[in-house]
Amino acid sequence: MSSDTLPNTRFQYIRIIPSQEGTEACSAPVETSFTEYKGTVVITGAPAAFSPTCSVSHIPGYVQKLNQLVDAGASQVFVVTADNPFANQQWAKTLGVKDTDKIKFITDAGAKFSQSLGFALPIESGVFWASRYLVIAKDGKIVYQAVEENPATDVTVSSVDNALEQLNKIK
Repeated sequence: MSSDTLPNTRFQYIRIIPSQEGTEACSAPVETSFTEYKGTVVITGAPAAFSPTCSVSHIPGYVQKLNQLVDAGASQVFVVTADNPFANQQWAKTLGVKDTDKIKFITDAGAKFSQSLGFALPIESGVFWASRYLVIAKDGKIVYQAVEENPATDVTVSSVDNALEQLNKIK
């Protein structure tokens, strides 16, 4: 267990508004940071929107079990990629997200947040993606963090089931 504080990194995301469902309407990106959220937050890193492991094995569980995460104490769930906010919003919609009230697909530009944790994937000189990881923080303090050894294919410590297990331990 760590007592590190979440870095005050700024992110962007695009709201998914239920009244716009079925349209291609898209609002402008909104800035946010983890410091704006009280209570327990679940943060999972994903290397890339629409990539096979992220789209099949990793992130769908967070969407499908969102209510269980909230019931277990998560006030907010964040899916972090270095992709642009428009790609993240479309990916969220494709995975069935209908509202961004409790789950946000956020853009970690340049993977700065992921790098600050040591959880970034170097792609080429100066270019990074988020690795596949899980961070749980309570009132801004990190209480759990883990990164996949093989982020291309592994979904163990970053899985929604591990997130639920960890949330139940800190209740």
